[in-house]
Amino acid sequence: MKILAVDDEPFALRLITHQLGRLGFADVLAHERATDALALLQQDIRAVDLILLDLQMPEMDGVEFARHLGELHFAGCVILISAEDGRIIETVRKLARAHNLDVRGALHKPVMPDQLQRLLEELPRPSERAIRPPRREYSPVRLLQAIGQGELINVYQPQVELATGHVVGVETLVRWQHPEDGLVGPEHFVPLAGRAPPHRRPDPLDARPGPDAGTRLGRVRAARAHRRERLHGQSRRARLP
Repeated sequence: MKILAVDDEPFALRLITHQLGRLGFADVLAHERATDALALLQQDIRAVDLILLDLQMPEMDGVEFARHLGELHFAGCVILISAEDGRIIETVRKLARAHNLDVRGALHKPVMPDQLQRLLEELPRPSERAIRPPRREYSPVRLLQAIGQGELINVYQPQVELATGHVVGVETLVRWQHPEDGLVGPEHFVPLAGRAPPHRRPDPLDARPGPDAGTRLGRVRAARAHRRERLHGQSRRARLP
């Protein structure tokens, strides 16, 4: 089993690597910077079978790293590591699972060898994991059809403050509810928008909102129209002698 450990604390990284070695796991990649670990996975998402992920890191924290893993369709297992209390870890675990990640558990710092061993013993073998088939390629014409048929939908991702565990905001994300391929991520259809004819390029706000978001979407549309009108007025005044 190939393991990737991501933690910005050098001592914690050496400790977890040492513990893994004593448990018989010698094929371990260790990265102090989440951006370097992500670059590795972007080259080959199947390079590792398990990721041990610290939650609090500079540049890119564990929550953002998990979001990228979801976008890359990482099919391996994830174990979260943090010095925060269990409530916050559980919140992040739910967010990671919302990105379709196979979160196998969480470890509290400092990591105890017996807890680590227990989680590792429960992991499936790499050959037993389901391999996600690659997505098919779509055309700009098919994307326009999807918009016309109401297949683009909004999903809402809560933004959580790690220090308190409180939800402080909501991020609106667009997804394609494909009738055959299921839920399709934006990396598979957003680039198509720029390849459509200029007069037929999709508007992101044409995504179908959820049942509780109609008034919110209306406010966004109204605010955007108001901003355009204000900018147009400023432009006209700037051209006056």
